[in-house]
Formats: sequence, structure tokens, C-alpha cells
Amino acid sequence: MKRNEVVTSVIAGLILGVLVLATGSPLLGSETASAQLPVADVVTLMRNSHEKWSSVSLDAVTVWHVDGESQTVTMSVQIQQPNQSRISIYQVDNKGNVLVDYLWVTDGKIIYEQNNLSKKYTEHPVPDFAKLPLDDLVKSASVLGEPVIIRHPMAMIMPSPLSDYLFPTGLSQRIGVYTLEKDDMLENRKSVVVNWRNNRNNNSDGGWAQSRYWVDTDTGIILKAITYGENNVVFEEMTITNLTLDAGIPSNAYVFQPPLDYEFIPYAEFTAFGQ
Repeated sequence: MKRNEVVTSVIAGLILGVLVLATGSPLLGSETASAQLPVADVVTLMRNSHEKWSSVSLDAVTVWHVDGESQTVTMSVQIQQPNQSRISIYQVDNKGNVLVDYLWVTDGKIIYEQNNLSKKYTEHPVPDFAKLPLDDLVKSASVLGEPVIIRHPMAMIMPSPLSDYLFPTGLSQRIGVYTLEKDDMLENRKSVVVNWRNNRNNNSDGGWAQSRYWVDTDTGIILKAITYGENNVVFEEMTITNLTLDAGIPSNAYVFQPPLDYEFIPYAEFTAFGQ
């Protein structure tokens, strides 16, 4: 995750990060490759993934490739649906310099944030839209009069792009062409590899914007993702490990207790970056 990918502020309003589209549904490829599921079923599974599990515990690694350099982000995540989450984020550049050492916790009512580099923390209420079920967000968005992508409420507030891989309902709605590539195994779980392409925003060489997703065939969670940038060079690589589903997470995982020597900072003054 790049420095600016840690999003800790919430835009006022019903929908955060919504993309207005020319049409309201994705263009589905008809290829079935060697996978057993038709591509339309895989996209539907991604859209309804949040209904397939109640709790998740995992680790993840994301590598960002930018301007010939790389940054590596390691994350530990615990989520209890509908709205409790804990995520720790540790980010270094290719020289080993620590850019981010950050903890984000919500008990469903309050969001707590802790910068371990500056030894500062803050808290603020969960925005009202994030307390709504996804179906209510979809109904409310219909009054906008424009086709939009509706991300899952937790994906909107969690401070990492990883959230859209855990709640891929938003990714499933993007305009583009989904095709199936193959079956695979990750974390001893069956997955299907799907390729997504969109030429509405061409790369500088006129190519397609493109991503590959390893979709868990039981839950729709994206276990691995590769995103390509300009000239079809890999921009992002994300891999989930140590995945545990529906095992129950201790309630104290969402209890926030800052170290005694950490300083409280008002939310408007808090930053997750550096010292």
C-alpha cells in the first residue's frame, strides 16, 4: 500500500468512493475455461461474498511497484460481521525504512486509530452510512438517478485496499469484461482465477486496464490479486495467508487500549503516517 492508500477520513454523505458509470452492470465474458463455475456465477459470488461468512482472521501482504521501486505492506486482520474490525498495517520501502506502523480498530460504534511511530492515537464515531446494511445503501443510492458502484459499508471505512478484496461486492460491479482462466488452490482452498479488463481508461500505450483475481469458490473472498498499471507492468500484488473463517473471534479483539505513553490527538489533527 502506498503512503496515500491509508484512508482514515470519511467523506460526509451516504456513499464513499462511489464511481459513476456509463451503465449499471458489468459486461460479462462468456468463457468458462477449465473452471466449473460459469463466469457470471463467479461475479455473483463476489457480489454476495459478505453473505457467505460471519467472521474472518487472516494475514496479508501487498507489494506496490511504483517508479521502479517497491513498498511492502504486511497486515493482520480480524473481522466480525456486521461491523467490528481490527487491522494492523506495517509498511516499509525497498530499503527497509518504516513508512507506516498503524492500528485501526472499531467496535461498531467508535473507530480508534493508533500511530505507533508517533505514539499518538485518536477516536471518532463510525459514520452513519457504515451502520446501514448493504441493501439499505443500495436502496438509498437509487435516488441519485445515476448507475453507481455500491461498495460494502465495511469496505468503505476500513483503511486499506484489502477491504475490497474481503468485501468484493464493489469490484463485481465494475464496467469491464470478466473471463475465467483456470482453477487453482491457495491456502488449501479451491479458487478460480478471473481476469478483468476495462479499456474505458486506457493505459498510456493504449492497452487495457487489467486485474487478475483468485476468487475463493466457497466465499467469494479474493485470496490473491494482481493489478497491472501502465504498459501492463505489475502495479500491485496482494496475497492472503493464514485464513480462518467462522471460528469466532474473542470480543476483546475490538477493545482498544493505547499504551500509557501514547498521546491522544483530536481526529482532525491525527495522521497515520510517520512521526
